[in-house]
Amino acid sequence: MTKPAWISLQHIEKSFLDGSKNYPVLKKLNLTIHEGDFLAITGPSGSGKSTLLNILGLLDTPDHGQVLFNEQVVEYTDEVTVLQWRKEMAAMVFQQFHLLPYRSVYDNITFGLRYLNSRSLDAPEVEELLELLDLEHVQDKAARLLSGGEMQRVSIARALIRGPKLILADEPTGNLDSQNASEIMQIFQLLQSRGYSIVLSTHNPQLLPYCNRHLALEDGALNEISYA
Repeated sequence: MTKPAWISLQHIEKSFLDGSKNYPVLKKLNLTIHEGDFLAITGPSGSGKSTLLNILGLLDTPDHGQVLFNEQVVEYTDEVTVLQWRKEMAAMVFQQFHLLPYRSVYDNITFGLRYLNSRSLDAPEVEELLELLDLEHVQDKAARLLSGGEMQRVSIARALIRGPKLILADEPTGNLDSQNASEIMQIFQLLQSRGYSIVLSTHNPQLLPYCNRHLALEDGALNEISYA
């Protein structure tokens, strides 16, 4: 049974200005995400995958169309609410990790909590995430000394500590070998089983079997390839 939709993009349009010419990237794009969905978004470079993820994470504003969370329309003029939703609803995981290289694993994970005044830097969730992502043995180690797979697990923990419902992963295995890529995808599957929704952009067809939905971004629109 399909779970209720809690994120919806309706007729989204987004263009970018290059000099005097306007280049449309997303064209009346529609997307519905349910709790526990694990979406793979594929498409050629420049097709708008990162732009789509940024709109879902409220890091970018569409030119036209509506974004809805729990059937509530995002009003971009309400900057306070948008900022609050951006902090609490979605979190990003990137290809380049973006860790603080000279700070410990623990410090990197808790860094985002500094912007959530209601959360303690000693929150028990930190210990749970260290255990879940097999990072307990490196929690005091500087991030620059970690392997690529460990760095990506830290970046996932940093995203999860904020308590989001949606994980947006932009080519998260692009810098990893096949073994580490498989381990990261298994972590995402575990998170999916716990009710997280995950949207993954990728060029790697080997990652598609880990996801329950595959959508191709073509000519500014999404085409559903498979839905398991």
